[in-house]
Amino acid sequence: MPRILADESQGFLTQRMYSNESRGDTTVPTSLDAQLREWQIAKPLRSALQGTPFHFSQLTDVQNRVLSLLPAIAEGANVLPDGKSRDVLCKARTGTGKTVAFLVPAIQARIHAVQQLEQGHASPSFRAFLEQNGLLSLLEKRDRASVHELKRLFRRRSAGVLVVSPTRELAMQIANEAKKLVSQAKHLYVHTLVGGVSVIPQRKQWERYEPDIVVGTPGRLLDLMNNRSVRDAFSRTQTLVLDEADMLLELGFREDIQTIISGLPPVEERTTFLFSATMDRSIMGIAEASLHEQYRLIDCIPPGEDQVHKRIPQYVTTIQDPSELVPYVMQLLAQDQRIHGNRSKVMIFTSTTKLTDMMYHMIHMLAPTLPGSSDTRVFRLHSLLSQARRSKISQEFRHSDAKPSVLLTSDVSARGVDYPSVTRVIQLGVPPSKEMYVHRVGRTGRRGRDGRADLVVTDFESAFVAFQLNEMPLQPLALTDEPEPELDQDALRTSIAHAQERLRQNKEGVRDVFSGLFGYYISNQQALRVPPAHILHSVQRWIQGVLALPTAPEPNRSIMHMVHASSTKFGSGPRPAERPAGRSLWRSKSAYSRPPKHIRQQYARD
Repeated sequence: MPRILADESQGFLTQRMYSNESRGDTTVPTSLDAQLREWQIAKPLRSALQGTPFHFSQLTDVQNRVLSLLPAIAEGANVLPDGKSRDVLCKARTGTGKTVAFLVPAIQARIHAVQQLEQGHASPSFRAFLEQNGLLSLLEKRDRASVHELKRLFRRRSAGVLVVSPTRELAMQIANEAKKLVSQAKHLYVHTLVGGVSVIPQRKQWERYEPDIVVGTPGRLLDLMNNRSVRDAFSRTQTLVLDEADMLLELGFREDIQTIISGLPPVEERTTFLFSATMDRSIMGIAEASLHEQYRLIDCIPPGEDQVHKRIPQYVTTIQDPSELVPYVMQLLAQDQRIHGNRSKVMIFTSTTKLTDMMYHMIHMLAPTLPGSSDTRVFRLHSLLSQARRSKISQEFRHSDAKPSVLLTSDVSARGVDYPSVTRVIQLGVPPSKEMYVHRVGRTGRRGRDGRADLVVTDFESAFVAFQLNEMPLQPLALTDEPEPELDQDALRTSIAHAQERLRQNKEGVRDVFSGLFGYYISNQQALRVPPAHILHSVQRWIQGVLALPTAPEPNRSIMHMVHASSTKFGSGPRPAERPAGRSLWRSKSAYSRPPKHIRQQYARD
């Protein structure tokens, strides 16, 4: 059947055809309703998928391949007729409909387990609970009151679906999809357990409603597992989902995941779905630790498309004079608006939250000079904003299709959250790693659309580009290589001078940007391959040039201490490129250790 790519957040489909012959699929296409009935999917789920709110007419590849395991995958058998277990390791990208793919069978399993109580069948963990509390006789009785009490106890004392997500934004996106799926099954409840907001309302909701579907981030889940009722419900979980597993590991959540899993039923008594956009040895390691030994592997990324970022046109521009950075960024934005008109949707990634704020105010003041003029909408998103504010901004940018839009963001937007139709990604300064560069670029050109990525660096970052990004198809682009200016240069210079004057008035803000940017680069000095003193001088020069400061900002005692401490370490020991050949980081303990403290702190708030 044709493979269709779906927008998970908005519920509409954009067709994109692929041949099934390479996968050996010779199934005769049938109607969606016939498929869902054949898979014995409950009526409320069928209604939500085909009617309001999803209005699906066909399924995506990942949805079709996972849901086709129904009904067996939802009925609790450890091993299915094909000899493989019900556990799934699925390689699929964001934006392919994978959220629906793992939620439907997980919710169906919850519905099926509740129905099975009418026949006296219960999971081993729930049966043990009944026996411990002298309630085992309820399974033997079939009267209406006994069955009602069984269902009440089961739904109250066991978690149906537990979805672990790396970030708040992604967790909330998944929770919203779950709410839409059960919108016609009013008795099923969705809990969203994430950090960045007060835990008290989440505890109150837990005490009031059944934990049918639980979506959370590792930190908040571990926090709430100190509560006995939460811990007990998790010990009887039916289905575990690890979404964006590669990002979970990348952000250092391996130990947290292991702790959470240790509080769940054994692998034989639960279903586990592990979804990841990549499939390296670290992912295979967590799969072996969390999945049944006979787990099935589903690869939903067609051959040749796992390196989709390589087909995106990518350019790197080295700015010699920092005062040229803002005019150049405005030129890139103007170029994108000339090409795409009101559909122009640009994401600008920055290194720190304070820099995100500063560049947001700068671009916001300069927006009237763009071709889109006052119609251009400018947003910002980073971890220091409240969760409610971040959610609102994400939704506004996601649905901003009628006017040109620009999102200034930190790396909280680099993974997982799907923003449709991003026409260009601009990175100001080098990313923290090659992997993060790929994730950032992956925000544009999604689902076969055109896109473009620009990396704008200063000269002291050149070694990072040369050594860390040498496998990327980056094309050097000089300032003079761009076409004729798209903007009125006199008006732009005047506007920039006015914006710089306003930003300079916030002296504390300037100091925060300076210290944050220095801290970011000093933590990456090995990859930059420059001495700490040179990093300090370059950051001073950058701030002075971008804001037209009369003098460079003075480093405080803390910064000078970091320069001295880093200078002592700099050059001691071989650099990564000079380490003995054959040494494999993934085998070492450090491969699974947490990232540096400043990175953990940023994402702990997410």
